[in-house]
Amino acid sequence: MPKRYQLIAVAVEAMKLEPENVERVAVWCGGVEVQETDALDSTKKFVALNIPTLRGVERATQGWYVIRDRNGAFSTMSPEEFQNKYEQI
Repeated sequence: MPKRYQLIAVAVEAMKLEPENVERVAVWCGGVEVQETDALDSTKKFVALNIPTLRGVERATQGWYVIRDRNGAFSTMSPEEFQNKYEQI
């Protein structure tokens, strides 16, 4: 019979990546700014960061969250996943 489990609440620091804060987020997490182009409309450009993580380099695109856990390790997370997992304290 399966047992039920729930996620243990853990506080993290996070910053949502936006065009106006990309440089500040890059400095905070040691990331490198890159620019993405919309595949369907090459005139649309988006900010992104390549973030060094324990799993290698991860890409945070505009609107995604960069997270630092309690051990100081960085990771990236989509807005949907972040909103389902965390609430502001």
